[in-house]
Amino acid sequence: MSYLGPIPRPGRALVRGERLADTLPELESRFAGVAIQGSVSRWGEVVLLAFDPAERGAGVVALSGVTDAELVQVAVRSSVPRRPR
Repeated sequence: MSYLGPIPRPGRALVRGERLADTLPELESRFAGVAIQGSVSRWGEVVLLAFDPAERGAGVVALSGVTDAELVQVAVRSSVPRRPR
């Protein structure tokens, strides 16, 4: 058995379900071209995995450490409830 290409290491973040609608547009604008997959838990949290499409080969390449940190920061900001105006 051998590897066909790089092993993907997705960027990851945990977002509260009620904040997902506010989080996705920001992710789309900041990470154009990055594939984002989400799974919703029974308790309402959403786990987001972000993959940067590979330019060569059949797999995906890992997000850079900076992108992963940015994804987590976006999710953290989006998880903080906003104060009513």
